[in-house]
Amino acid sequence: MVVALCTGGEEPLSEQGIAWLDKAQYIIAADGGLRMLRRWGQVADHWIGDRDSLDGPWEDWAPWTKGSTLLNRDKDITDTHAALQYLENNVAVSEIWMLGGSGRRMDHWWSNWKFWEQEKRLSRWLTPYETAFALNEGQTWKSSTGVLSILPLGPGPFRVESALLRWPLDKYNFQDSLSLSNEAQEGAWIKSIQGRFLIVIPQQVQVLS
Repeated sequence: MVVALCTGGEEPLSEQGIAWLDKAQYIIAADGGLRMLRRWGQVADHWIGDRDSLDGPWEDWAPWTKGSTLLNRDKDITDTHAALQYLENNVAVSEIWMLGGSGRRMDHWWSNWKFWEQEKRLSRWLTPYETAFALNEGQTWKSSTGVLSILPLGPGPFRVESALLRWPLDKYNFQDSLSLSNEAQEGAWIKSIQGRFLIVIPQQVQVLS
């Protein structure tokens, strides 16, 4: 099951976000992610959070989710982390697409980044400024033309094969550096031979095969 995880921070553009929600089979909102869904006229299958990002009475928010879990504000994890735990225990997940989760709070953004290193089912991330895709070992990412950055996730080791990039990655040392602002020509592709990566593209949508 493909799950859309809507969280706080800066919101993606509604047209892009709703297109992702339409393709998901389950929608979970982590606290302030419900604000985004309400603005878009979308209903969550479940909401989980401590309500520190939602103003007004709960009665104003309840119609925008089919189920809810209220958390104590005195907790050691973020609401997004709690949403991932809820999915692990209650939903048959094949992929998780994250919407939001960038900007405003650097500590929360960093926490979200660590999830990408640990949770292999996180596969797409949509923010107001970029679209990102996980590239797992053995997967090939096919690109249209444009700028992209390739970021290693986790401890490695890392090795990729690539074609039609301005700066080839076949011998790139991802242990010591990042491939930032590379440029793809028509028909470019990247294959992970070893390791997991996050491919970040400014305001584009690409396809994994």
